[in-house]
Amino acid sequence: MIRNENQYECTQELLKRCEYTLAQYDAQDEEVKQNDPWWSAMRESMQSHLDAFKAEIAEYERLVTLDRTKDFRIEVDSILEMPRVLIKARIAAQMSQKELADRLGLEESRIKQYEDSDYQCASWVEIIDITEALAVELKIASFVVDFQEMEIRKKSLAELVERQRKKLELNNQRVER
Repeated sequence: MIRNENQYECTQELLKRCEYTLAQYDAQDEEVKQNDPWWSAMRESMQSHLDAFKAEIAEYERLVTLDRTKDFRIEVDSILEMPRVLIKARIAAQMSQKELADRLGLEESRIKQYEDSDYQCASWVEIIDITEALAVELKIASFVVDFQEMEIRKKSLAELVERQRKKLELNNQRVER
């Protein structure tokens, strides 16, 4: 996801490079295309990058050119998408990271850190403050408790804890020797 003008410009440059490289692949003679087992995979990979860059650029351009006289609705399937909601809201408001930081009485580097980590380093209170500063409101919510998924995660977590316990035991045994 493009988060600022600098990333937008970099992504445009990467797009141009991908287009150039793709043109180079397409310009190769048919014998190379037919006999090189990697040709197709490399071309598909480059095309995939090109498509991703185009989609990111289009989304960023859509966000910065929104009609701000109307509410902007962001649909999500999970609360885990909240970081992207906050970033999109800031971009759509044509607000820089510095401007958001100023509104909150923070350093710009703090907002950059939040966004670069998808808000993993932000507390719940800080996230609420940011939603307030961006006027992001949750209008409709529906939380689903998936008990089958809960059991799968419970087993996975138990296995992880057991692996960590065994690793710790091994480390302790090595230290004792």
